[in-house]
Amino acid sequence: MRFRSALLLATCVLGSCIRPGPDFQSLREPWIDHWDNEMLAQTSAMHVQPGNRQWRTQPGDPLLDRLIAYADAHNPDLRIRKVRMEAPVVGVAPEVAGRAIQVEVRNNKGVDAGQLLFELAP
Repeated sequence: MRFRSALLLATCVLGSCIRPGPDFQSLREPWIDHWDNEMLAQTSAMHVQPGNRQWRTQPGDPLLDRLIAYADAHNPDLRIRKVRMEAPVVGVAPEVAGRAIQVEVRNNKGVDAGQLLFELAP
C-alpha cells in the first residue's frame, strides 16, 4: 500500500514538471480583449501615491469608510497591531541607550592573569 502511494505521489510530482510543447497556445476567451467596465476605468485612472496613508478613501465609498471605522473601533487586535506599527514612527517605543566597556587585563601585577574587568559607562 505504501509503495502504491509513493508511486502515485512520484508520478504526480514528475508529471507537473513537464513543459508544454513548442506549439502550445494558452486558452484565451474572446470576450477578454474587449471587456471594459466603469470600475476598471476608475481604478486605472487612479494614481495612488506611494506612502499614502489614506489609500482607503481613494474609491470614495462611504460604506467602505464606515466599515473601516467600525473595524478600527471594535477590533482590539487591529488596534494593538496599529499601535505597534505606529510606535516606532511616533517615537513612543522605549529606547535603550548606554554602552559597556570590556577590558581584559593580562600579566598585570596584583590582578590574576586573564581576569576580565567590566565597567559600565553612562
